[in-house]
Amino acid sequence: MEKIRKERDHYKLHFNRLQQEKEVLQNHLHEANLKSDQQLNQIKLLNAKVETVLKEKTLSQLDKDKLQSRVKQLEEAVSNTKGTMQKGEKKPKPATIASHNPYLSMTLPIAKSDGYSEVHQFKAHDKGISWYVLPLLSLTSFNMYVV
Repeated sequence: MEKIRKERDHYKLHFNRLQQEKEVLQNHLHEANLKSDQQLNQIKLLNAKVETVLKEKTLSQLDKDKLQSRVKQLEEAVSNTKGTMQKGEKKPKPATIASHNPYLSMTLPIAKSDGYSEVHQFKAHDKGISWYVLPLLSLTSFNMYVV
């Protein structure tokens, strides 16, 4: 009987020791999972920062390239104008308004406004232009301002 009791105690101690080790390992696993989740969150944040920095860098590089090409164009334009001015060409005269507009000196009769009446009044800057245009397009006739 003593031998069976010792054997039972031995297995019981062994079982209890395994249970304790199992709990310790489960606690370590839980802590490792928490740390890995935190590190994944930090990695995501860092990746987002890297992406934004790369986008800003590429945009600034594109802006730099655009500005460099614009400077190059302007330098070429300046060198071309210097080249034409050195050849002795005269500057073109600016056109006068009268030469381009033959109707400027014409006198027109004054329009009669007696037959017109106000049909609808609205404030011009309250709404977008599409708000005013769409109702006008739906009218069947445009005889609103006919005398």
